[in-house]
Amino acid sequence: MKAIYIVVAFISMLLISFGTIGSLFILYIKDIYRLETITSIALAFTISSSASIIAIILVGYLYDKYGLSAPMSLALTSMIFWALCMYSMSRFTSWSKASVLWYTGGVFQGLVTASIMIGINPTLMRLFPARRGLAISASQSAQALAMAFWGYIATYLIHLLGFFNALTVMGLMGTSSIALAMAVFNRVAQIPNEYKDNKDSGIPRNSSKNPNGIVIDVKLVLVYTMILFIALSSIVVMNFFAGIIEESFTITLGNVEYIRLEIVPKIMMITGFAQAISAILWGYAIDKLGALKTIPMIYVLETIATTLAYLAYRLNPWIVSGFIILRYMFFSAEPVAHWVLVPSLFGLENLGRISGIINSAPMVASLIAPIIAGIIKDNIGTHSYILLISSLLSVISLSVYINLRRVITSKQ
Repeated sequence: MKAIYIVVAFISMLLISFGTIGSLFILYIKDIYRLETITSIALAFTISSSASIIAIILVGYLYDKYGLSAPMSLALTSMIFWALCMYSMSRFTSWSKASVLWYTGGVFQGLVTASIMIGINPTLMRLFPARRGLAISASQSAQALAMAFWGYIATYLIHLLGFFNALTVMGLMGTSSIALAMAVFNRVAQIPNEYKDNKDSGIPRNSSKNPNGIVIDVKLVLVYTMILFIALSSIVVMNFFAGIIEESFTITLGNVEYIRLEIVPKIMMITGFAQAISAILWGYAIDKLGALKTIPMIYVLETIATTLAYLAYRLNPWIVSGFIILRYMFFSAEPVAHWVLVPSLFGLENLGRISGIINSAPMVASLIAPIIAGIIKDNIGTHSYILLISSLLSVISLSVYINLRRVITSKQ
C-alpha cells in the first residue's frame, strides 16, 4: 500500500501551500495599513527565502543522517509559530510594528517550505524508483491545486473571520496536515539498502569529493545556475500574479473591488486546476523521456507564453490571463524535472544533501525576485515589465542548459 504515501504527501502539500496566493495577501496588507508601495510587504518573501536557503542544505544533511523525522519535526514547529505570528499581527494598527511579526512569520514559512521539501520528496523518489516523475508530480500537483483551493477558501475565510484570523486558521490547517504526514511517513523506518547505491549516478570516476561525500563537478554548478535563472523567471510572475491580473483587468473594467473579489479568485482557481493536471502529465512525460530531454521543452514553452502575455497586456485582459495560465501549466513541470534530474545525474548516495544544494537555487531566486519585481512596479508603475524580465531570464536559463548538455556529452 505504498500509494498511501503519495496520498498523504498530496494532502500535506495542499494544506501548507497557501503561500501560492501570497500575491493576494500583499493586496490586503497594502490596504489594511494604507501603504503606498508594496516593496516593504514583498520583503517577507525575501526573508522567507533566506530562511529556506539556510535551512534546506542543513536539513538535507540531517535527512541523509537521521531520516525524515528531523525535517518533519522542524516543519511542524515552524508552522505553529507562523500561525501565532499572524494572529498577533491583528493587535497592531501600525505597519512599523506589525511588519516585525510579518517578517518573523516569513522566517517560519521559509523553514516550513525547506523542511517539507527535503522530508517528503527524496523519500518519494526512493520509494518509487521506477516512477519518480509521477511520484513527485503527485505532490507538486497539490502545490498547483493549492492556488485554486486557497484562492476561494482564503477569500471566504477572510470575509468570514477577518484577514489575520483567517491566516491563523490557515496556519492551523497546515499544522494538522504536517502532523498527519509525520504519523504516516515515520512508518518508513529504514530506506531499503538497494535504494542507496549509486548505480544510476552518471558520475565520472575521476570526479572528486569534498569531506561530506558530495561530488564536486562542473555539472553541479551548471545545474544550479540553470535552475536559479528559470526560478527567477517563474517567481517574479508568481509573486505578483494577483497584481498582474488585477491591473490588466483594471485597464478595461476599472472596478478594482469587483476584480479583486470576483475575477482574481476565479482565475486563480482555473490556474490551480490547470496546473495540477499539467503536473501529472508532465510527470508521466519526464518518466518516459527523462528529465534532461524534457527540460528544454519546458523552458521554451514558458518563454513563449510569458512573452505573449507581455505583448497582449494592454489589448485584452482575458488573453493575458490565458497566457499566464499556460505559463503556470508549463511551470508545473519545473520542480518535477529538477527533482528527478538529481538522482539521474548524481545518484542516490547523497540524495538529501545534493537535493538540498540544487533546490536552494529556487530559494535564492525567491530571495531576489520579489525585490526586483517590486522595484520595477514601484518605479515604472506597471506590472507589465515583470513579464518582460521573466522572458529574458528564461532565455538565459536555456543558454545554461545548452552548456550543460555539452559538458555531459563530452564526458560520455
